[in-house]
Amino acid sequence: TGLTLLVSGVPIPYGPPGTAALNALALGRVYGPILGPLFLAICTSLFALGTILTWSFYGLRCWEYLFSGRGMGAYRCLYVLSCAAGAMVKPELGWAFAETVNGLMCLPNLAALLTLIPRVRRISREEEKFSREHGKRSALLL
Repeated sequence: TGLTLLVSGVPIPYGPPGTAALNALALGRVYGPILGPLFLAICTSLFALGTILTWSFYGLRCWEYLFSGRGMGAYRCLYVLSCAAGAMVKPELGWAFAETVNGLMCLPNLAALLTLIPRVRRISREEEKFSREHGKRSALLL
């Protein structure tokens, strides 16, 4: 999209972020006033559909792991309801929620990193000991 904006010759305003209308205008200059916006609409729709399907599958696998396969129907219902709710709220609220939830995903990763610190220390010490005794690295780190 950025390359299309740059080569299209469309003036890019400073300040507010780019919009779909700006992208449609740029693609319209490159591919024509009908084909450009149509191409953008099709690509955006396919991207949205792919994202919804992928997140559904990934979330279902996580649910299955966390709850040992119980309540798969409940997850599917919650997912469909959240998709419907996302389609009905104002875009600003939807983006704010998505950014907040994506930011909160760092918490389980941070917890896992903190939990693994003792194991990493132990493996590092074992590697250093092996390296001193044998004069080479172990196969573990090769």
